[in-house]
Amino acid sequence: MITLQNQETETQEKFLSAINNRFSPRAFSPEELDENIVRNIFEAAGFAPSSYNEQPWRYRLVYRGLDEHTRLLATLAPSNREWAQNAPLLTIGYFKKTFTLTGEPNYYNMYDLGQSAAYLSLQAQEFNIYTHQMGGFNRRKVNEEFSIGDEFEAAVVIAMGKIDEALIGTVSPVAVAARRKRKSLEEILLKK
Repeated sequence: MITLQNQETETQEKFLSAINNRFSPRAFSPEELDENIVRNIFEAAGFAPSSYNEQPWRYRLVYRGLDEHTRLLATLAPSNREWAQNAPLLTIGYFKKTFTLTGEPNYYNMYDLGQSAAYLSLQAQEFNIYTHQMGGFNRRKVNEEFSIGDEFEAAVVIAMGKIDEALIGTVSPVAVAARRKRKSLEEILLKK
């Protein structure tokens, strides 16, 4: 039986450094990312568990400086566009709507994509590459502009890159302080 106590510091010491250090910055350096590292990050994303091992996720890499980067930025909410424009890599995460074997709806596809994105984020953190997952984008526009077929739907845009220390001070201090605030174990474990 789990005893619920506020042991935040002790608990954090037990986390993998990637979990403990992960946060979603808004201060990206435009510095290009090493392609071998990017490949490693997405290979890790592929190891996430999924219903029936369907692996319904697909990712589109959109590099800064290319026309499609500008087009993807245009689909982001203005508050996200403001800082995401500096990230050297934006990634669109898609999910497959149906199971491949049966053609039946896959009701676990977004859950599975989320697990894959979590693996991606933690592996990126191992290389001091930060990720910021966004729901603030025009899904219809992304699906029209960057369609990979009717069987897939875009669910997330992820900014990836190194932190620009010079920009850290331009981010709201309230946002920085809130980045690590998490609900306590007492709040997330349900009792009878």
